[in-house]
Amino acid sequence: MTALDLLSRLMLDGVELHVQAGKLELYGHGPPPDDVTLVEVRAHKSELIALLDGTTCRWCRHPIDWKFSPAIALGDGTSLHGHCHEPFHVDRIMRNAARAVDPALADDPAEVGLHGDLPTIDQEAA
Repeated sequence: MTALDLLSRLMLDGVELHVQAGKLELYGHGPPPDDVTLVEVRAHKSELIALLDGTTCRWCRHPIDWKFSPAIALGDGTSLHGHCHEPFHVDRIMRNAARAVDPALADDPAEVGLHGDLPTIDQEAA
């Protein structure tokens, strides 16, 4: 599991992560994360901090220098280089579209108008 996968899973579980003074803080409205999850958080702590403090692009994983390159802060606390913004959102939309037309996810197969997988942008090709 990558740090980004872990961040997404924690957010889905209602756990908010913040970086304050270089320290990773977890907040939540539900039950606390289990011990296995906390071990994963500790294992990915430096990567999570880099994603959440705006120093690393969540798309290309390269450092962001906010003084010299345009960057975009996202609502989940992560950031993107200006040039990574478009491929990131195109890929996100295509993945969501693929899930929306997946016949396995439809209650009634007759409701699905388009079958098959939609292509996604390969991160390395971007």
